[in-house]
Amino acid sequence: MTVFVLSGRLPRSHETSSLSEADSSIQQRNANTPSALGAPDALVCDGVTAFNSLLVGAVCTAVVPPLLEFQVRWYHYLLIAAASIITCYVDVGLNSLMSPTRLPTQSIPFNIVAAGLVLAARGAMHGYGSHLLVPFPEEEPDDILDYDFSTYAKELKDNFTAQQDVIQWSKVFEGSIVAAGQVYGVGNLTSSVIIWLAFFIYSPILTAAFYTGSTIASFIAALLNPGPLVEVYEGLWSFNSLLVSGGLFFFLQPSFHTVIVVIVGAVMAVLLQATILHIFVTTQVPVFSFPFTVVITVLLAISTQTGTSLTFVTNRSSPEQHLYERIKGIYQDEEADANAPERRPFQA
Repeated sequence: MTVFVLSGRLPRSHETSSLSEADSSIQQRNANTPSALGAPDALVCDGVTAFNSLLVGAVCTAVVPPLLEFQVRWYHYLLIAAASIITCYVDVGLNSLMSPTRLPTQSIPFNIVAAGLVLAARGAMHGYGSHLLVPFPEEEPDDILDYDFSTYAKELKDNFTAQQDVIQWSKVFEGSIVAAGQVYGVGNLTSSVIIWLAFFIYSPILTAAFYTGSTIASFIAALLNPGPLVEVYEGLWSFNSLLVSGGLFFFLQPSFHTVIVVIVGAVMAVLLQATILHIFVTTQVPVFSFPFTVVITVLLAISTQTGTSLTFVTNRSSPEQHLYERIKGIYQDEEADANAPERRPFQA
């Protein structure tokens, strides 16, 4: 599956070539960092501890330069290398804090470090503070206005108005597919199809959960119009729900309640993204996967309580194996008692 996902991100231009170079560099550099910090060998071998560092390198190379309008220079890779090592520290630290709950950190380390990088880069380029005071370059040079933010707001408003005419449902459908590529910062149809193929090879059931969340979010975003429709068409409003639905179905034992939670989680993610969008637009920080991390952590936390029908799977393999064990009632968990819900046979 990893080969297909990486092939979906093969270079197609100078920018994507830089992206692939950043990926390979980060994978090599962070192979031993988590282990040196004392991370469990199982997590290191599975690539869990390097995942957030990989996201930092990939997304910050693909998204941040166009966003802040600067060219990728040689020192960019040094900064990304340092940021990826910092991400390892954040990842291991958060895993330690959350270990009593047995909940995964998901992409929280990536969001923290990536947001910090964007804010730091923007500050270095445009100055720090909530108001950037520069002269307005047109008719009234004596007026002092926050030109950077006012210009960005005007462009956003004009773009929003221009894109809100008629919903193109075929584009909405396309956005639900492109969302897979947006997870890795590559928003084109070819890469997304290859990534979907990788998902399907690993687990058809998980792929169905991914696409369910992506489709729900795409159609809700198109109907609510929380932002320019072009963002819906590009999958920017559906990739968080894609991750939430797939993550919930992977970490929770299969049941009818789990299916309901998968749908509820997809709806929550897109609504949360619409809620916090204005905060992120003000600071010019992309939403990244903040909605995903918030929603999945909250919903998975329910499964850690006793007396709930949602059961957190500790010995994870694949959704197909989880479903088989659930139906046969042969799920094994060394820390679960004989009457725990995960040991009961599947019932309607």
